[in-house]
Amino acid sequence: KNILKTLVVTTVLALSMTTIHAADTNVSFDGDAEDFIFLDGSQDLFDNFKNIMPGEVRTQNIVLKNDDHRELRFYLSADVLDSLDTDTSGLS
Repeated sequence: KNILKTLVVTTVLALSMTTIHAADTNVSFDGDAEDFIFLDGSQDLFDNFKNIMPGEVRTQNIVLKNDDHRELRFYLSADVLDSLDTDTSGLS
């Protein structure tokens, strides 16, 4: 009986710590339009990173393709827009 409980708890913990691998995001730069084209139909480069829970790990490959004759430099950055520890909207 204790072995079964231990097995169930171990399985639940192992599944909760797994990494979620999101689908690749493919983005192409069109030089004539001077715009990025999302090849998967999305307009959000980080669409797979919504609703992440604390401690959750997600990975995603982003494929950038330059379809222009000019050399381009790509830069990515991520900013925290809202933080739980600084949110005081629910306090009186």
